[in-house]
Amino acid sequence: MDFSTAIPTPSWATSDWFPTGTGTMAPMDMSPYVWTLVVGFAISFVLAFGLGANDVANSFATSVGARVLTLRMACILASFFETAGAVLLGAKVSDTIRKGIFDVTLYEGMTEILIVGQIAALGGACVWLLVATYFRLPVSGTHSIVGAMIGFHLVVFQTEGVNWTKFGLIIASWFISPLLSGVMSAIIFLLYKKFVLNKDEPLEPGLKVLPICYTLVMLVNMISITFDGPELLGLNKVPVWGTVIISLGVGLITGLTVWFLVVPRLRRKLKEGDKNFSALPTVGEDDGKIEPADVTIDMRESNIDKEKSLDESVTSEKRDIAELDQKLRVQDIEKTAAETREKEPMMIMTDKLDVSCDTADTSVQSTSDLNIFQRLLMRAGWRRMESGHTTPSSATPGSATPDSLRSSDSAGTPRRNLEAWQSVVDPPEVAKLCGPLQILSAVFASFAHGGNDVCNAVGPLVALWSIYQTGGVGQKQSTPVWILFYGGLGITVGLWVLGRRVIETVGNRLTPITPSSGFTMELGAATTVLAASKLGIPISTTHCKVGSVFMLGLVRSRASLEWKVFRNIILAWVVTLPITGGISAIIMLILQNVV
Repeated sequence: MDFSTAIPTPSWATSDWFPTGTGTMAPMDMSPYVWTLVVGFAISFVLAFGLGANDVANSFATSVGARVLTLRMACILASFFETAGAVLLGAKVSDTIRKGIFDVTLYEGMTEILIVGQIAALGGACVWLLVATYFRLPVSGTHSIVGAMIGFHLVVFQTEGVNWTKFGLIIASWFISPLLSGVMSAIIFLLYKKFVLNKDEPLEPGLKVLPICYTLVMLVNMISITFDGPELLGLNKVPVWGTVIISLGVGLITGLTVWFLVVPRLRRKLKEGDKNFSALPTVGEDDGKIEPADVTIDMRESNIDKEKSLDESVTSEKRDIAELDQKLRVQDIEKTAAETREKEPMMIMTDKLDVSCDTADTSVQSTSDLNIFQRLLMRAGWRRMESGHTTPSSATPGSATPDSLRSSDSAGTPRRNLEAWQSVVDPPEVAKLCGPLQILSAVFASFAHGGNDVCNAVGPLVALWSIYQTGGVGQKQSTPVWILFYGGLGITVGLWVLGRRVIETVGNRLTPITPSSGFTMELGAATTVLAASKLGIPISTTHCKVGSVFMLGLVRSRASLEWKVFRNIILAWVVTLPITGGISAIIMLILQNVV
């Protein structure tokens, strides 16, 4: 196939392009390097694929983990909003990636070297991201591409021309952004806890706060879009006062709509005790099929029961349930021990301890309907998952899911504190109020992720395209929208093909997540990412989300934090920059001999 016929005629091919009497270097003939453009597009798509399989989990993992959003719907929403964010917000950050890391004018007269350098950068980032995804390491795509860009440049010019101010700002953001995101999420959660969660009857306070929450979400989102917005929509010409008016208008309209239309309906439904109203679909562990929730547990009634005297008489029905639960647990442990004695000794030991505690406390456990039915659900969920079938039931959104109540996570890692995981729950009223709000926050986060992280995949590709179009290294062209869309498409494909496992892991391994905490995690992280996007700083959404999750874990239940998982994440952050830089440098050394 003749690739040159499939590529639009570049500006250097026209006779009137060449400057006369200006002293400007004439552009070189790029036709021998069409192969680099083709290879660059291919590698860039694979890189975007890896980002979709790994980084998109940051946007919707908390929603899936809190059982307010199905996996299938999460993928659909992410596909749309990741691409929209890439097209509308991605140009500014991709300009930083391709022009702000080092001085590209050093490559004047060495255009072919810059071309293969972009190939090396794409290759270095792509290799590391795919390897990290295979080993379930949540690394930063931003780290990967910045390290790869520096790697090939050091091979050619050593440290000359490196924009150390910009580079230092990027490095500082890697440490500052998790802290800022975590603090912001913690502040939002503590305010919500003070005015809603700590109340004896959280329904009415929650309904009063709901319009404010929606107003804030829409206000911040609209500011991020309209302030120095995309040229595609002409929003870059909107003055600051216009941005303020538009954002406030949309936020207030949303808040009033929620206050007059949504809140009365929610109040009526919740006070009527419509159990079906709270039933949200759940996602199967193996085949991804969506099934309706079979069981609804009134968490608040259970909490009231716990406070009653333990010496109350126990009904025979509850005794039967407790005995049945005890038998199921013993049978299940014996079966698990026989099948996995060599594979998971830690998990077996934890389960045996759990059974012995339950045996000694049978008379106490029967006083709580919540504990009895939670254990029955948990047992049923374990047996189904061990036999390779879909989990048949789940708790109400806001309570711990059967998988999160296990003594180990889906990867076989023992829980640090099973009791602490079980204790992190939302009242059912709060779960029903925060569920839709968390979905909106997840959409917000997905939009921000598309705007910030698509540059990781297409930044070097845009540089390649600009060089081919102009025949020089000036990098004065703006980022084409269709290339941003191309990057968004790659992210979407990666999400649908490999994103499921990462979403389920991230949503269930770090700390227990409920709708109230998940909403604040996503809002705090997304606000930080969007602010950085508008400043042109390519920060890591991975760092922001992990920072929010970690800070909320400290605030809500320090004992439930999985410190080993966080340690591994931090180690992955540290090694990403040198590894991608090293891979890119090696590729550059090889390709230099080709050109």
